[in-house]
Amino acid sequence: MRIPRRLGLTLAALALLGATGATLLPEPASPLRALTELSAQRLATADRVAAAKWIGGDPIDDPAREREVIRLARAEARRAGTDPDVVARVFRDQIDANKLVQRALHGRWQADPGTAPPAAGDGGNAGELSAVRAEIDRLNADLLTELAELAELTEATEGRAGADCPAQRGLALDETRDRRGLDPLHTRALGHALRSVCPAAG
Repeated sequence: MRIPRRLGLTLAALALLGATGATLLPEPASPLRALTELSAQRLATADRVAAAKWIGGDPIDDPAREREVIRLARAEARRAGTDPDVVARVFRDQIDANKLVQRALHGRWQADPGTAPPAAGDGGNAGELSAVRAEIDRLNADLLTELAELAELTEATEGRAGADCPAQRGLALDETRDRRGLDPLHTRALGHALRSVCPAAG
């Protein structure tokens, strides 16, 4: 069985966890911690997407774009030997978390138009949605890599990493929230984005 080299630190941490019974935050290189950070980066794009859609008068829901993102994620999961259904669930959660933020921001701007982003003049908003989507696509590729790593780690540890995943996910989320200074809206959305990342539970 192939064990990725980058999982060495994480496997050592899991061995220490089993020996001491201590609760450890995933090592910086671990797939779960990396997934949490990438999810936070992806979620940070929601504010820009919300502003671009507000200014352009575009709907928050974009079924065609969402279907294409999930189709590509499934295809890449198959190529990587990762369960495409698991990957699709994670990406659906990522998309829904982004829209959760967008809807909340649009609601605020509707209630208080003075806080809404100003309309761009002279085409100043042209291409913003395309640019942020290109950034999201890059983050999606990184998320796929980390999901494959997490699946391999779970296999390599015979399920132990999966069993411990929900607790470690919560610790990683709390650390990311504190480091990034996330407000309640973005914290709740990040929790939603991470709902399906644990292979064995929750």
